[in-house]
Amino acid sequence: MVKQTAMQAQRSVAKRDRCPPAILVYGADTSQVAEYRSSLAAAVIGPSGRAEMRLTELSAEGASIGADTLEVATKSVALFPGQRAVCISGATDTLVNALKTNLAQRSEGDAVLILSAGILRVKSRLRKFFEDHPTACAVALYPDPVGTEEILRRLAAGGITAPPPDAVADLATLAKSLEPMTCARLIELLCLYKLNDPAPLSTADIEAIAPASTEESIDNLLDIVASRRAGEVSQAFRRLAGRAPVTICISAQRFFANILRIASHPSGPQAGIATLRPPAFGRRRERLLRHARSWGVTGAHKALDRLLETDRHLRMNRPAPPDAILERALLAIAMTK
Repeated sequence: MVKQTAMQAQRSVAKRDRCPPAILVYGADTSQVAEYRSSLAAAVIGPSGRAEMRLTELSAEGASIGADTLEVATKSVALFPGQRAVCISGATDTLVNALKTNLAQRSEGDAVLILSAGILRVKSRLRKFFEDHPTACAVALYPDPVGTEEILRRLAAGGITAPPPDAVADLATLAKSLEPMTCARLIELLCLYKLNDPAPLSTADIEAIAPASTEESIDNLLDIVASRRAGEVSQAFRRLAGRAPVTICISAQRFFANILRIASHPSGPQAGIATLRPPAFGRRRERLLRHARSWGVTGAHKALDRLLETDRHLRMNRPAPPDAILERALLAIAMTK
């Protein structure tokens, strides 16, 4: 069965008649590996499996697990009927001989073996054994962004079924800027947030639980500037009292550089905004698209030029206060026709 992706392994486990007898999960992120191993075990034994004592957990760290130990663990009969699983954490190459013996003597009804390990090199005996075995499988976990299929699976597990495509797209965009485990916890929180709420999942729900931006106040100021609401600039600027003007100016340059990038993309603004890192979603995405269409390439260039000039002035010993220099520049940009 060689190597499988995380989702392929989940689907194999879900189809009981095709469930591999042994699965190796390995990767650099120990939390991600442990979480995925637990999800596989839950899929094998079902929601009541742990309570019915159909799960055996062993650790290979600092302990020798031989063929006899595996035989007892996999062939013992549980008090309750149903598929059993044996989870082994900290698996190493020393388990290979015992695994060979166990899988060769396997019979119907034996527990499924689920092993987890850290980083395994290509020459690892354990990894090679699983990749070359005709029925066992190996799953390598990498810190890639969580994909749409995994998002849908986690939402369904949390009680959110058939979410609107727009909300799923926003979650997928947000996932690109998060570590897999952080994204998993965020989806769990989202499911709790929507508990007993009959309304469909929405962008507003996602924004309500998304990690708060430390630059939210600055983003609000820049949105006012880019919207050309000159009358509101000074008040929004004063809310940032205590922030270094150079820091705000750098954020403004990045903001208008993103607008320029979106506006100048040869395939149009929709394609341009997809290239942003970190990605934009929800209201921030809508605002950036609106600003890109409003300012265009020429306008964004002019705003950037003004901000670069202002940045140079802020870093020089000028008699004028830095706050006043930056506020005047932002007002000038907001008054651009």
